[in-house]
Amino acid sequence: MTRSMDEELNAILKGTSRAFYLSLAVLPPAARAPLSLAYMLARAADTVADAPAIEQFDRESALGQLRQAILSPSASDWTSPSELSPDIEKERKLLRAVPDLLRILQSRPDSEAVPIRNVVSTLIDGMIWDQVHFPTHGGVVSEGGLSDQELEQYTYLVAGCVGPFWSKICALSHPSLVHLGDPRIEEQAIEFGKGLQWVNILRDVPKDQSASRYYLPDLARADFRERLSRHLRRALEALKNASTYPALFPVSAVRHRLAVFWLLALAYRTLERLLQDGGPRPDRRSKVPRWEVFLWLALGPLVVVSKSGLRYILNLLAARVEQALKAWEDSK
Repeated sequence: MTRSMDEELNAILKGTSRAFYLSLAVLPPAARAPLSLAYMLARAADTVADAPAIEQFDRESALGQLRQAILSPSASDWTSPSELSPDIEKERKLLRAVPDLLRILQSRPDSEAVPIRNVVSTLIDGMIWDQVHFPTHGGVVSEGGLSDQELEQYTYLVAGCVGPFWSKICALSHPSLVHLGDPRIEEQAIEFGKGLQWVNILRDVPKDQSASRYYLPDLARADFRERLSRHLRRALEALKNASTYPALFPVSAVRHRLAVFWLLALAYRTLERLLQDGGPRPDRRSKVPRWEVFLWLALGPLVVVSKSGLRYILNLLAARVEQALKAWEDSK
């Protein structure tokens, strides 16, 4: 890969991700390169799943074709379907870059390429699952929301599977991280991915429902608040279960530890702000303000140098969410 291509793909990566880019950027190159490649391939598939298209466009077929190109160990041609028209130029650039991404994937050693293919394939399974449950054109969409079991399956497919993949790639990238391949810690990694996705689902309820995606019951339904309360507690549980994950990265791999800490801290704060805003609202999208993101970027290296400091901050963030959740529940 030429330097100019590397710079171009990095610019596309930066433009198509937010907090995730910050965590990828801080990682050492041995971990950053394969994790970024997997993210960009998954983000391209997500663009296929979500981009505006003509009514007859078969998204399931297009996602299947992209998955086949990713899974092929030999050279595979893939071009962006002409029916797709992403609204954002950076997403159009990402789709045009897929052939380059596939060539990069084919150049990676099997120890990296196989996990990348497997995790992106699982993520595409989640996107297809989404298309089946919430068809873009035609079909009946239930406004009663998904069952708890369906949500657990969905959060694994679109995010939980990333946790063990992250562990595996990091274990390959640094000699002090080989223990991350231990199956006994896999559940913490899965909860790490699920927790981040739970926060996204709860924050984006109004936007998703405007697109006929009812992960939770319709906002106007009588059972919405009770279901929301239960899922808020599940999100908090997942984040708390994942709070031991950063400490699995020793100080010798402090950049790896910092990457996962930032994601967890911002997820906790987003959940807290959602509760302080009174829950999901059509007129507001709860998010951590830019100034606070920069504050976490500055404080993060100071926090993660010791396990005690790391544990203290994550426990404090969890306690703040607990307090905000209790206040929200008491406001009925």
